[in-house]
Amino acid sequence: ILDISEFWEQKLAAIACYRSQFVDGRSQEPPTFIDRLRDQASTWGWAIGARYGEPFASREPIGLSGFGKLV
Repeated sequence: ILDISEFWEQKLAAIACYRSQFVDGRSQEPPTFIDRLRDQASTWGWAIGARYGEPFASREPIGLSGFGKLV
């Protein structure tokens, strides 16, 4: 999980550029697409002590020389 708190507004701005694919034509009743996105990011962020987080997965093992490289 990567802390994306610093970039949250940029992520929303990027999504707004593709509004027709993610927002337009969908229900505007809660929870909206943006509400769900925010809630998921908040949940992942909570798991690492951040406001917003983004989970990543890898099919290949990721080698590290120590846990300090994770943060």
